[in-house]
Amino acid sequence: MAIASSTAHAGHSKSQPELVISKVAEPDASGVASVELSLLNGGSENAATALPAQIAAELTLHGHTTAVFLERAPETPRALNVTSGGFVKARLFLAVAKRDRGGRDGSGCS
Repeated sequence: MAIASSTAHAGHSKSQPELVISKVAEPDASGVASVELSLLNGGSENAATALPAQIAAELTLHGHTTAVFLERAPETPRALNVTSGGFVKARLFLAVAKRDRGGRDGSGCS
């Protein structure tokens, strides 16, 4: 499983941190994978960033790409402060569809 390596921006401050998916764990028995997100602030000012409850992303599996949503973990705060030149980590969850007998999953990937 791979998440698209593109980055996005969060929040509404002047200096918006760059969002980078830094780690994706294998899905657990319920089909949920833990995702570690790094918020990088390359700006010269501290940045207060609001992390939404859901973030749209693309999942690439066996050469097929589909849209997915990452959900903010309960322990991850909604508002994050990233110091100038620094970074913070946030944890999110990705629900991964279980494969059916035909080898397909609910995401359209096979």
